[in-house]
Amino acid sequence: MIAGVFNTLVTTFQAFFSRSFWFGSFLPVATFVGINLVMTSLAFPEKFPLSSWAEDLDKLSSFPTVMAALIVLAYVLRPFVPLLRGMLDGSFLPEWLHDQLRLPRLQEAEAIRSEVKTAWNLRAYYQEDRALIVSRLASARVVGLGTGQAANLNAIMAAEQSVDELQRLLRSDTLPDAARVENTAQILANALSANAAKLEATHADAANARRLHAAHASMLKFLRDAQVESAYLHTIISARHSQLKLVSPEATRVGDARALAERYPLAVYNAEFDYLWPRLHLVIGDDKTDRFAARISDAESQIDFAVLSLGLCFSLFAWLPVLAVQQRLVAFLGFATALPIVVRFLYELVVQSQFAFGEVVMTAIDKYRHAVLTELNLRTPPSLAAEQALWRRLSSAEGSDLPYLKNEAKAG
Repeated sequence: MIAGVFNTLVTTFQAFFSRSFWFGSFLPVATFVGINLVMTSLAFPEKFPLSSWAEDLDKLSSFPTVMAALIVLAYVLRPFVPLLRGMLDGSFLPEWLHDQLRLPRLQEAEAIRSEVKTAWNLRAYYQEDRALIVSRLASARVVGLGTGQAANLNAIMAAEQSVDELQRLLRSDTLPDAARVENTAQILANALSANAAKLEATHADAANARRLHAAHASMLKFLRDAQVESAYLHTIISARHSQLKLVSPEATRVGDARALAERYPLAVYNAEFDYLWPRLHLVIGDDKTDRFAARISDAESQIDFAVLSLGLCFSLFAWLPVLAVQQRLVAFLGFATALPIVVRFLYELVVQSQFAFGEVVMTAIDKYRHAVLTELNLRTPPSLAAEQALWRRLSSAEGSDLPYLKNEAKAG
């Protein structure tokens, strides 16, 4: 019965609200109203027994009224979503709180930049200098073969130990730095130039030559493996921090996600986001007929859902003192444990939704920016440089500047 009434009401109101409203505003409101009803039943089971509500036909008769109230509440709360979003990304926070949040993120970003740079330098070293080391060792080996003997056992043993140490570090997931590799290469080169790495089996130093040859082969294998490992290390470290804005980070991760998307048109096309994005909406089709417009609408509603859900989640903290006063220890401990986890999950949902929306935003800018120029009666520029110059002038145009650009484009 409830499902039938619900479907009837949704069908009735569907013409008045978009699907982004139902998912981004109505659903979180209905969810947290339901949770608060459950909490009311837990806190006051004698006065509000939840089990009897579904059985009471009088309560079912009031369901349309409750449904309409939820729709009105969702409609009223919808304008507050940008405010909550601004607080989460740091732009609407008080200056003192914004600075307190941003300071440790600046320090974290500096440490991460250092880590990424170190990984990049190691990757470049193993890729670019590996051939030089191999060539140097080959030249030393030729010199050593000319001696016809392998009598310097101390040099051979030193080379073995040094190469073995490199292999041990690599096996323990520690990539040796350039200084250690260069030192080992020099020790091995000295041993190779002073001893023959290949002698006849009957030669008195044949065993020493085989040990030197094995150390040389082990060094070459290390260089090949280290090249692969350094590339993997740099890739994984970069991917691990790809969602962080490492240069001038914002106060929060949500701010990073938003800034990365909103600075994209300025970095690539020299267009201000605040100028381009509202005009982009004018040229994108309706979300009921255009698949890409539906993607934008879905991405926006997902952010609205996450932001509003996180905001409404804080209303549940009011139940903690109520449960404590009611001495419902199990419910109190369970709720106190679950709430921080839910808040953390919803915050992460906001972050990931903002990143997903940013990807859609950047794709929309790439796809529809020329349609904005057409809507403004401007021709598509012949090159990226010309387009960047045009967007710069458009973004800063005021009053009569825009008609001048129209005439200039037509004359061109």
